[in-house]
Amino acid sequence: MIYSATRQGLINAGYNPHYYLERQGFFVGIGIIVMYVVSLIDYRRLEILTTPFYVCSCWDWSVSISSVKRPSGHSAGTASAYCRYNRASSPC
Repeated sequence: MIYSATRQGLINAGYNPHYYLERQGFFVGIGIIVMYVVSLIDYRRLEILTTPFYVCSCWDWSVSISSVKRPSGHSAGTASAYCRYNRASSPC
């Protein structure tokens, strides 16, 4: 899909028409090598890191949730929305 969408533009610009195809193939090869290397790791050695990773992920989640701002749109009771829905016109 990327190849067919970018090929003619690259030809018109005077560049290698296979640039994105070669680049994608390169990264597929790198991904296969990384998957093989990771498969050689004994995952039981990583068990000692599970608690610190869990604590850090909970901390990161709580910080990201607390930094989310509520939409400053319409409200009715305890519910609020960014835009009011009207069937006759666009949603916002």
